[in-house]
Amino acid sequence: MLHLVQQALLVAAVAPTPAPSAAASPERAAPQAQRIRALVIRSPERAALDLDALRSALELRAPGRTIALVGRAAPTEVSGGPWALLDLRPDGDAVVLSVILEDGRAFDRRVVVEPEEAPRAVAATVANLLAAIEEQRVVADREDVARPELPELREPSEPSEPSGPKEPREPPEAREPISSDSEMPNAPSRTPEPRRPWRRRRAPSPSLGLSLAPGVALGLGAPTDPGALAAGGGELGIDLKLPVGALVGLGLRGAARAREGYRVDRLRVALVGGYRYRARAFELDARLLASVEPWRVANVGAGTASADGEALVGYALGFGARMEPGVWFSARPGVDLRMGPWVELTVSGAADEDFTVVHVRDADGSSLFRVGGVELSLGVSVGAWFDLPRRDRARARGR
Repeated sequence: MLHLVQQALLVAAVAPTPAPSAAASPERAAPQAQRIRALVIRSPERAALDLDALRSALELRAPGRTIALVGRAAPTEVSGGPWALLDLRPDGDAVVLSVILEDGRAFDRRVVVEPEEAPRAVAATVANLLAAIEEQRVVADREDVARPELPELREPSEPSEPSGPKEPREPPEAREPISSDSEMPNAPSRTPEPRRPWRRRRAPSPSLGLSLAPGVALGLGAPTDPGALAAGGGELGIDLKLPVGALVGLGLRGAARAREGYRVDRLRVALVGGYRYRARAFELDARLLASVEPWRVANVGAGTASADGEALVGYALGFGARMEPGVWFSARPGVDLRMGPWVELTVSGAADEDFTVVHVRDADGSSLFRVGGVELSLGVSVGAWFDLPRRDRARARGR
């Protein structure tokens, strides 16, 4: 009996264990994310992006990674772990970038930046994208993307030196110093490539602007009897903007006010000078002006009007400042449209009465109008700007 039990135990020990069923097999764990340890940058020559500045910005924003350039990537730089290809392409005012991994996944982004800000903006976008890829927070935009192999990114190796006896070299202290301006035989001359912006901006040209600015003029200070409204009307302006942003121009403003059967008509001619600041679609004009303003009082009812009891016509001299923020957009090449509010503060007075405020009364002495003094004007401006031909274009046409 004991012998039979021993044989049964021996058979059970050597019998093969049945394989577990598929239903009982544990699920396969998802592959863990790997850190991208090297990034190789590729950009076409026409892109004209400063790759050295981009590389420095990436080293600052994505530390712990090797940043290499196509054509300058040594084998040891990118062979130490998972690496990715950064492909850059210009698209008008934007940069289209693609981060392509070794498994064929590609992540695409489009960055709209100014040319001088392109290296920093692209580096910040790439650094954030690499972190999101490693943490598996983004999904690939493309898959199974063909990517050049690592050997194709390496710089061609230099020719090996011919075998044979070598000439003895002089000790370092016996060599003559070589100046940077001297030519070294058998050494390739390398001229640094000039840094160019992401896109070549068109050289600015002078512009001619026409504007229409309706508004009202409010009287500040004495006399207060005529009320706050001094006149209402509109101004027609013609301006010349120089490439440096300076503005010169002329403004012709017509304004009037009617009250109790009388009307005051004012026509102002102003010489304007200032500066225009532009940031993307926003503009800010700051101007100074000097003006001469003829005026007259018309009697459209009964009675006789007088200007301080002396005259019904005259002219005022004045000066002031004007601020005009606005937005602009291009209607077509060489033509821009602009609109925005404006505010103006002026001081003027009668030229023949020691620069005093003109107070217009009727025959009974009742206050009607005021002309001059301190006035605050408000309104809206709409205009169009036309690029003028530059001198180099004019000379080329003359040839």
